[in-house]
Amino acid sequence: MIGCSEDLPKREIELLESLRRRLDGLIMSTASEDDPEIAAIRNSLEIPLVLLDRESDAEIDTVTMAQRDGTRKAVLHLLGLGHRDIALVTGPTTVLSARERILGYHDAFAEMKTPVNPDFIKAESFTADYAYIAVSDLLCGRHRPTAIVAGGISMLTGMLHACSTERLSIPQDISIIGCGDSDVAELTSPPMTVIRWNYNSVGEAAAHLIIDRIKDPTLPTRRLRFPTELVIRGSCAPPPR
Repeated sequence: MIGCSEDLPKREIELLESLRRRLDGLIMSTASEDDPEIAAIRNSLEIPLVLLDRESDAEIDTVTMAQRDGTRKAVLHLLGLGHRDIALVTGPTTVLSARERILGYHDAFAEMKTPVNPDFIKAESFTADYAYIAVSDLLCGRHRPTAIVAGGISMLTGMLHACSTERLSIPQDISIIGCGDSDVAELTSPPMTVIRWNYNSVGEAAAHLIIDRIKDPTLPTRRLRFPTELVIRGSCAPPPR
């Protein structure tokens, strides 16, 4: 069974309650790691659990991606092209992947000894709708970025929509880096530079962890981490003069 909370804590709670007595195990990417109601329900399920790209203080198996390193590489690439006004649009800091991306953003600027503009970090939601709102807000500001990095898989379409609304050409007017490879990223014109990881390997690892945990609940806690890479395509160029 597959359920999507759309990163809404209330919806996630409803899903967990509805599935409570129907599961042998659960793989989940929670909408919030520190929401007390979600944590209470999750801890009361009494079934094997694997967290996907999330972390917990509890002894729970996890599968994560190296989002900090991937974002660092993306921002360094843009800095190397001459950009200094680089925005990051990502999800809320109540989840690991958003925190990791923000740390990677800061790592790159520190490595290049370049100051960070905190106004260029937008971190509230992973949805395409939020990406559209956040990027539109950035592009309508008096000091707008010359490059934007997506910090979530679903965000690229919203970002592209915002750029199109402002009639900006990519990469002549603005450079874009997406997160997670997709048909959208490959088939847009130009194709998008992206931070990529192996979806199949991540999914297989999570499935193996939950099956092993169902078979033997006494196994030691396992935490797997998968690398990310920067795939350079045509969506980045030096900043416009």
